[in-house]
Amino acid sequence: AAGASSGAAPRERVRVAVRVRPLTEGAKRATACAKNKLKLKTAHDEKAFKFDVVFDEAATQDRVYAHTAQKLVERVFDGRNATIMAYGQTGSGKTYTMGEPLDMLSSSGDGVIARALQDVFERCRALKDC
Repeated sequence: AAGASSGAAPRERVRVAVRVRPLTEGAKRATACAKNKLKLKTAHDEKAFKFDVVFDEAATQDRVYAHTAQKLVERVFDGRNATIMAYGQTGSGKTYTMGEPLDMLSSSGDGVIARALQDVFERCRALKDC
């Protein structure tokens, strides 16, 4: 095939992950999550959507990072570009997922950005130690 070579890089594509935020008090469940499927229920019907990965309300910050951004950080050190973005309606959990922890004394709540930066700095330190 034209442009193909035995050492060609794997095909790149956009990956989409969805994180379902915990319900607020008094809210009714309108979703059902599976490994990579999300079902939304309305008053009239139910619709199913497929994504690369779906995180339910119990997903930890660590799990979200490990399954979305961690490999992208590694690829940056291989000379590749990477972009991680959050999109959603106001109050849907973008700041929580991407941003800083609510508890500044614990890193368990660190979002994707803080974890990515931590990995970058650790990798830089390791390269200097070699």
